[in-house]
Parts: sequence; structure tokens; C-alpha cells
Amino acid sequence: MMGLQELSHEERILFLQRFAAEMVMNAAQNEWLKQKIKAEKIKLKYLEKEKEVSVEDFGTLGIFHERQRRDKGLDKGRGGGVNDGLGKKVDGGVDRGLSGGLDKVEKGKGLMGGGIGGIRKEGKKEIGGRNVSYGSKQVKKSNSVPVISYGDVGRNRTLQNFGAGVNKNRGISSGAYRQIENFLRNPAVQLIECSGPGKNILLKVKNKINMTRLVLNEKGIEEVITNYANQAGVPVMGGVLKAAVDDLIISAVVSEYVGSRFIISRKSPYSLIGDGRRV
Repeated sequence: MMGLQELSHEERILFLQRFAAEMVMNAAQNEWLKQKIKAEKIKLKYLEKEKEVSVEDFGTLGIFHERQRRDKGLDKGRGGGVNDGLGKKVDGGVDRGLSGGLDKVEKGKGLMGGGIGGIRKEGKKEIGGRNVSYGSKQVKKSNSVPVISYGDVGRNRTLQNFGAGVNKNRGISSGAYRQIENFLRNPAVQLIECSGPGKNILLKVKNKINMTRLVLNEKGIEEVITNYANQAGVPVMGGVLKAAVDDLIISAVVSEYVGSRFIISRKSPYSLIGDGRRV
């Protein structure tokens, strides 16, 4: 191998030029990688931070904490106002007849107590030659949608969180897996949670929680869990299932005593960025 001192003066200059250029290119590449990572962090800041769902997380996920925080704001913001972005149809492919599942929902129940599909108007009535104002009335419009607006979630919070008066035999048993698949056909659905028999199914769509009219009983929940276990080729061991099917992560508990339940979360492409950094 030829040493640096054995080179001619011109060759030494050429070597130093190439060496300096290589150092500049490496420094620029490191800076480019830092900028790229910084840009991805900014993206993740405004997106849902994916959390691996475990069996211990049932009933304690952020889905419930977020709902409680928003429910506290209901009492402060009561009275009038038109709300946007609630009561939208989540899945266009969901069947209308769910045998006690999804029904027509009044869109006039929103976060602030105002009407989404309705308009509050104040009127006056002439009584005895005087104009008397009578309170505001709401003109409601009814559309067929598969979700309940957040105002109804607040009123049902006690029932949903603590299970008071829940009829575990209420809900559908046959075709339950097909109804869950109908929700998952919408790529915007991030998470589906069933808290137990007789309780409404919750959907997370674009980081917002929606309560559906779909209610499953014990048979229906076990049908969903069994179908996903067969697809993944993973048996239910000790009443617990943790499996992956395509881009879905399924965590489930089978129990006749406390009631079976499951959570289905969709793995987003942005979660792969975080996994790659930890490697």
C-alpha cells in the first residue's frame, strides 16, 4: 500500500480534496437524517400515538379517559350552538337492519347541547295585544347513521362504565362477526372495543370516539373472538387471546363470570416509524 509521503505533490492535493469532499458529504447526510427524523416526529405529534393493547388494559384505555374528559365539558357548554364533525356516518357499508343494532339517531344531540341537524329558533307570540317571547325550540332533522353523537355518551356514562342495570342477554348473537367486519371495511376506523355483553360497541375514528347502536350478547362476542382466533391460527389459552390478522391486533378475554370482551386495533403505517427507531 502506497503511503502519503510516497505521493507526488499534485497527488497529495487531489487526495486531500477528495478526503475533504467525503467528510462534507458524510456530515450533510447526518444532518439530512436528523431533519428527516425531526419531520417524522412532528407528524407523529398530531397523530394518534399507537399503544400496544394488552389484556390488562381493558376498561382503562385512553378511549375511556378521553370520553370522561369530554363528558366533563358537557355540563359547562350546555345551551345552544351548532357543532360540526359529529354524528357523521362512519361506514357506508353497514346494514340498516341489525335486529336491535344500529337505528336512526337524532343528530340534534351534540357536545354543546346544540343541534347538528337542527336549528334553534326563538319565537314570539302575541297574547293580549303584547308580544311575549316563548323559549327556544329546536327543529330537528333525522338521518340514518350508525353512530351516536357524544352527547348521548355522556348520558350513558354510568351505564357503560360501571355496568349498572346492563342486561347481558341483550344484543345480537348471530352475524356478529359480519357486523364487526362491516365496520373494519372503513380504513378510517382505528379501534373497535366491546366492553362486555349488553354494552354498546365503541369505535375510534380519526381519534374521535363514537358509540354505535350495535350491542352483542355473550354468544355474539364469542363468535367474533372464535373467528379471529381461527384466522390467526392461535387458540384461546386460559380464556385469553392475543393475535394478529393482517393489519389488525386482537386482544380478547373469554369469561362467563365477568363477561367476554375484546379490543381490535388497526396498526397504522406511522407506528412502523416508531418501531424502526427503537431497533
